[in-house]
Amino acid sequence: MQQTDKNADYYMIKALEAFRKKIIIISPEFKILVANGHDFYKHKPDVVGKLCYEVLSGRTSPCNNCPAMEVNQTHKLVLRKPQEGFSCLYSYPVFSGEKIEALVILDVKFPNIEELGEKLHRSNAFLRNLILSAVDGVIAADKSGKIRMFNDAAAKITGYSIDETINKLNIWDIYVDDDAREVMKKLRSDEYGGKGKVKAYQQY
Repeated sequence: MQQTDKNADYYMIKALEAFRKKIIIISPEFKILVANGHDFYKHKPDVVGKLCYEVLSGRTSPCNNCPAMEVNQTHKLVLRKPQEGFSCLYSYPVFSGEKIEALVILDVKFPNIEELGEKLHRSNAFLRNLILSAVDGVIAADKSGKIRMFNDAAAKITGYSIDETINKLNIWDIYVDDDAREVMKKLRSDEYGGKGKVKAYQQY
């Protein structure tokens, strides 16, 4: 068991050393306790014991907008937006009981909700445009049968316009009863492209 614990500590240290972003652990008084193998520290191996703001910014007092200072005051995690000339973006406390024993500082940029939302929006827009411009008819409906997607090719095939169908018509309105049942049967089968898929269906 002791050997396992030793291996875990060893690999944790190696992982921190290999991490290409800055990770430092400081005391509540801003003295550097541990620094990873980031290029900056490879050239300054004697940073341990020095004040972080002296080493990082050449200052005589803590940096403006310092996340570690706010963590010291609030005892809560702090995340800063990237700013020019400001590399400490993320800080959180390490407690001993209810007292802060150390503070972790990272320069890792974490995507915020707005950034993730924008990326998702762009991805959805791309996929939607891809489907709408497809040469094959594409119709998507929810479990109740209400049509949620209907591309130009489907409009040409069926004679319904896109405005007439989206959230207004049911899949049963597009296919006559027997055809709809047959399509649903194929969707539930493994024989036509896998469950939930129909490679092709000829409507007469």
